[in-house]
Amino acid sequence: MTARDRAVVVGHWIRVAKACQILGNYSSLRAILAALQSASIHRLQRTWDNVSRKSFRTFQKLCREDNPQGRELLIKTRPSNKLASLVRQLQRARKGLPKKGVVPYLGTFLCDLVVLDTAMEDYLEGNEINHRKKNKEYRVLTDIMLLQAAAENYCLEPQHPFTAWFWAVERLSEDDSYTLSCQLEPRS
Repeated sequence: MTARDRAVVVGHWIRVAKACQILGNYSSLRAILAALQSASIHRLQRTWDNVSRKSFRTFQKLCREDNPQGRELLIKTRPSNKLASLVRQLQRARKGLPKKGVVPYLGTFLCDLVVLDTAMEDYLEGNEINHRKKNKEYRVLTDIMLLQAAAENYCLEPQHPFTAWFWAVERLSEDDSYTLSCQLEPRS
């Protein structure tokens, strides 16, 4: 496979990542971006040199948006409360529109919980419960629960040819991927 052929494949996955963003599938979007940024793929300079400018700009934009501010965008798309969610569902039902769901990337929220756990004490002086920490943890957990409810509205029909292809693809370890990467484009 030539560098140009590999660039076509990279461009395809950038388009898939963009489609995931549009569909609200942030978990798959994050997985694709992580793969494209992995050492095995990121180091393929000749391949990246052959990726179209448009695709590369799209990739850069997706990477810029894949940060803590991206979490804020995700939170804005979740149902804020039951009443607002019911109103939206009724409006969609009247218009015959499907419910819009979202598949969040939960790693961001789990990192937030770990940071809160390590950065803030459970108890203050005098053995008093740290209510500020508990409130922040509550907000993160509430966001997760609301996004979980929004995920229930996410509906795509399985595409059997894709599913068959996906499960048939050989899985490589990180070491095997890097070795293959070095065979494709040896270090200079």
